Amino acid sequence: MGLRLVAEGLGLRGTSRVLEIKLDTIRRWLAVAALHCEQVTDMLLRDLKLSQVQVDELWTLVKKNTKISLDRQPPGAVSAPKRSRP
Repeated sequence: MGLRLVAEGLGLRGTSRVLEIKLDTIRRWLAVAALHCEQVTDMLLRDLKLSQVQVDELWTLVKKNTKISLDRQPPGAVSAPKRSRP
């Protein structure tokens, strides 16, 4: 949940306050996630012999699909009203 909040744009301190978790814990989660992303990227480059451009395209697809799945709500959920643009 903490990484999702940060990914959605909430700052580290805000995430820490909302979840009532130490800031250092949020930082540790980010470090672990970053290390995992590096390992996945290395595996894609080395084992699957993808180019850096192909790996970047895959990460873009993952980001796009993650955003779509986070935006989906279960049936019957009430969503906040959308702001109208001036």
